[in-house]
Parts: sequence; C-alpha cells; structure tokens
Amino acid sequence: HLTEASRLYHRAGDTAAARLCSREMGTWLETHGRFDEAIDAWLRNSDIKRAAHTARHALEKGRLRAGHGAFRSAMRAAREAGDHTLLAQLYEMENAWEPAAREWQIVGNSAKAATAFSRAGLLSEAAAAELAAGNTESSVRLRLNHLRDLYARLERQGSIHTVPGTPGTSLRDDAASETKNLLPLLESLGMLPEMIELLRATGQVDEAVNRLKASGQPGSAAQLAQEAYRWDL
Repeated sequence: HLTEASRLYHRAGDTAAARLCSREMGTWLETHGRFDEAIDAWLRNSDIKRAAHTARHALEKGRLRAGHGAFRSAMRAAREAGDHTLLAQLYEMENAWEPAAREWQIVGNSAKAATAFSRAGLLSEAAAAELAAGNTESSVRLRLNHLRDLYARLERQGSIHTVPGTPGTSLRDDAASETKNLLPLLESLGMLPEMIELLRATGQVDEAVNRLKASGQPGSAAQLAQEAYRWDL
C-alpha cells in the first residue's frame, strides 16, 4: 500500500508526501529482511546514505552475494555514498582484488590493501602496502617474490644478458635495481638464507660464499662453491 500511495502522491504533485511513503516503505522492507528491495527503494528515493547503510546491514547479515539481485544496487549505493570500506568489501566478494586494494588504501587500511594486492598478483604494490602497515619483513619477502617473477620472465625471454636498446633491457634493469636495493635490506633484517639465494641467482657466487664464511658457515660456503664449480673459492 505504501508503494501505491507514493505513486499517487507523485501524480498529485505532493513530492514530500511521496518521499515520506517511500522512506516508510524502505524502513519496512529492511526491517523484514527484504534488503534487495529496501536498497532499491532508498535509491529511488535518492537517499543514498540510507541505501549504503542498508547495504552494510545486508552484508553483516550475510544476505549479499556476488551476482545476487541486490549486489549491483549495493555497489551503486556504496559508490555514490563514497563508502570506500563497503566498496572494498563488495569488490572482495566478487574477487576483484585490485580495485578492492585501491579502496582499502583510500581508507588507510594498508594491511588489507596488501592482502588484496597479493591476491591480485601485484606483489610490488603489496610490498609497498605491507611497508606502509609497518610490516617491513613481510614487505621484503613480497619484494623478493616479485623479483623472482622478474628473473623468471627474463629467463623465459632469454633476456638476462641483453645489451642496452634490445627487448628485455628495461625489465633487466628493473631486476638489477631491485636486487641492489634489496640486498642491504636483507642484511639489516638478518635474512641470510634469502640473501644467499638472491646472490646466487644473480651470479654473485663470490659474495655469497664470503657472506657464508663471515657468518660462521664454512661448510655451507664450501658446498655452494662446489655446486657453482668455483674451485678457486
């Protein structure tokens, strides 16, 4: 009856009464758990904040699902209300990890942004978010994973030893720069195994052997030299 009353008031030109009926209808729908209809009712009434509130309520109650009738309406309400936390949660529900991460960044939740970036496979951005969250070691580990990806791509391209101006040079330079930046961080954090792995992967066997010797691991140093066929070490 409220819906019909709203239409009649609209036809009669009584906008205020029509809006009041729509608000009462939205409240009734939400109270009775008909969230999809309630969100649409608030949107029709241009009550964006209340639509976003109802969408949050539906999410908390587990009544929103990606692909569900109310989902697009909830997304619209969150976007128009500027509710970035709700947007991030909705993006995560449909596995849209990169936009979710961007929304978490907007609200300053670096830890959740890092997780979402990782799920999106954007390890460099994830590392930056972890650092912003104060998780230095986690950030460095993500940067290491990103660096492994870079070297794997270079190996697939056959571009590890390219000369300037040839395809793959930019990627190689990025990998070399990141390697240079990571080594002192690994040392400061005491991440010796990771440092040795990186030195070995980048052909710096001499340095890796010396680091192992300096850390009191002559046996590991000798084994590495042997595996690298560096009998001179």
